[in-house]
Amino acid sequence: MNQDDYIQAIKDYIRKPAIEGSYKNAITPPGNRVTPQQKEIARWLASLSEKECQHIQYLLECAVDAAIFGYLCSLDGVTKITNESGMFHLIFKSEKGDCLLNAESSDYLHDIYKQ
Repeated sequence: MNQDDYIQAIKDYIRKPAIEGSYKNAITPPGNRVTPQQKEIARWLASLSEKECQHIQYLLECAVDAAIFGYLCSLDGVTKITNESGMFHLIFKSEKGDCLLNAESSDYLHDIYKQ
């Protein structure tokens, strides 16, 4: 796995399910213990037009993208999340060997994500 593969996997297996799952769960809250707030949001979403629902989905996309981008910035060392001096190393280990996905000499993961 290289940087591009990793970012594509994030988009396919984290970003897309987070957006779709969040919207689906907001429309039809799962489980037996649905809160009054979840019910209220579900009723509100059901009252919206198709265009308005598209706006809500866009906001979910923006929120998920911002969270992933921020996380990748922390892995890249451009956003501090601790007062300690140090860096994160994201290593993919496989039968083929180890691959450092956020090496200082490589492209930033957050930049690849935004491409």
